Amino acid sequence: MMSQNNGERAPSEERVREIYCRHPYPPPVEGLEGYGKQWEDERLHRADYHIFWPPQPYREELDILIAGAA
Repeated sequence: MMSQNNGERAPSEERVREIYCRHPYPPPVEGLEGYGKQWEDERLHRADYHIFWPPQPYREELDILIAGAA
């Protein structure tokens, strides 16, 4: 939200903007066939897992619901 007095960004707005600049959305995929094939590589599963949960041992059976990605 912009300050009504001088047009500067509110501190909370600036923090959110910084997060989106540091962690941008990935580019859209060209096709689901090729995108799905990359996940057949078990090494990618392990690498991705350790990015999100570095101190925990790999769990192959982990299921994650990604909600609100419309």
